[in-house]
Amino acid sequence: MEKMGLEGFRVIDFTTAEAGPICSEYLALLGMSVVRVELPPKKELTKGEKARFIATNLNKKSVTLDYTTAEGKEKLKKLLETADVFVENRPFGFMEELGLGYETVKAFNPRIVWCAIKPYPKGSPWQDAAWDCSTISAITGATYVSGYLGNPPVEPGPTLADTSTCGYSALCIIGALYERESTGEGSYMEAIMQEAVIAQGRSCIEKYHSFNRSGRIGNGFPTMPMMSPIGMFHTKGGGEQDFVLIACLEEHMVNKCFAAMGREDLIGSPKFDTMEHRNENLEELMDIISAFAIQHDKFEIMELLLGKNRIISSAVFTPDDIINSQDLRDIGALRCIKDEELGEMWMPGCPAIYHDIDTPAVSPGRPGAANAEILGALE
Repeated sequence: MEKMGLEGFRVIDFTTAEAGPICSEYLALLGMSVVRVELPPKKELTKGEKARFIATNLNKKSVTLDYTTAEGKEKLKKLLETADVFVENRPFGFMEELGLGYETVKAFNPRIVWCAIKPYPKGSPWQDAAWDCSTISAITGATYVSGYLGNPPVEPGPTLADTSTCGYSALCIIGALYERESTGEGSYMEAIMQEAVIAQGRSCIEKYHSFNRSGRIGNGFPTMPMMSPIGMFHTKGGGEQDFVLIACLEEHMVNKCFAAMGREDLIGSPKFDTMEHRNENLEELMDIISAFAIQHDKFEIMELLLGKNRIISSAVFTPDDIINSQDLRDIGALRCIKDEELGEMWMPGCPAIYHDIDTPAVSPGRPGAANAEILGALE
């Protein structure tokens, strides 16, 4: 019989956007039974909205109810009576105004583990301020250190705040469930997006304490800003998708890189034999590597340097490269989701899965697809 990981726990997901749904999705992919609750949609979802709904709600049962009405609140209350875990990311005070704050719910379900995901901590001057990923990236320093010195900061591409906070939240929820086994009582926790992204900036903080500065270094290594050579190089084709990372982070990699490039003549050259000398002649060195890279496909260089010579190097993967990577599909990093309308979709799963657990990833269908099953059981 297939093992389903953390089955037996019920999660009520009362979140919006991405900072919240991903947390409960991780729990669902680990085997928990997750019921997503949201207002009935006012119109048909667009193709993009449907793709986002599926991407953030794998393995969940979707329920729609109007919790602004007395009847809807009563149904939400009944769902909370059955919950082991409640995840919400509403503004401070929202649940209390709804009449279902933590203390109220704890009174009729003392074993509930309540996870509140918030952009800023309580007591912060920004506690009730508006937010999105760009504001969290900016307020945490993630934007400041992205880009090149002398140019404006660049907002990081991935949604760092949303996904990282959800990962930390899922970890704490599982820990709280473990603690409940000995205490018999649930708990309340807050996961703060601002703090989650600051925690990811440890290398920048380390650099600050080591060098008393922390600025944008482009493609440099955060804690070793003078390390060279390191950079992104155009590869064969010369298009926007044709780049490779090459980074000789240790001295022994430099000569191995020269040899792999077929430039043994550079080994021991007084221009490049030390990091100090390489930085003095950095423009020439980068031109040499660029001339090599432009002759080869990015994946060929990755195989030559990273695969055969253990030099830090990688093709710069595009979303298209990732989605169509057979390697990622084979190892389960991408899960095949089949949707009646959108067809076959390859979506990221939970990045940490138990060795002997293989929980399938299933589309949630459409908002309200499980109304009859979940709400009908409350009658």
